[in-house]
Amino acid sequence: MKVVLIGGSGATGRALIQLMLKSKEVTEIVVL
Repeated sequence: MKVVLIGGSGATGRALIQLMLKSKEVTEIVVL
């Protein structure tokens, strides 16, 4: 699964990235 974050530079975005990296389903994270 590919995840696209818009404006993921804040604390919430970083927390989401950490959660997604732990998930086995997420293969790619794109931050716009």
